[in-house]
Amino acid sequence: MGKETKVNKNWRTTAIIFIVLFGLLLTYLVWATSIGTEIIEQEAECASNVCNMEEFDAYQYDAYEEVCYCFKEQELAYQEYMG
Repeated sequence: MGKETKVNKNWRTTAIIFIVLFGLLLTYLVWATSIGTEIIEQEAECASNVCNMEEFDAYQYDAYEEVCYCFKEQELAYQEYMG
């Protein structure tokens, strides 16, 4: 019987470790998805509200600096901080 108890403790410890790792992984995935969604929304705002294509030829959104750049005839014509 002593051997069965040792095996049960090992399985219990392993299960707890995997549950904790799964929780951490799930938390990371939710965080990464929310960051990605936020960047996509800010880029869409840059394209539609800041650099409307009637006035500018192209746009670029820098997610690191949170700046929207608008170009006209391949030159920087306007930039706006979106943070």
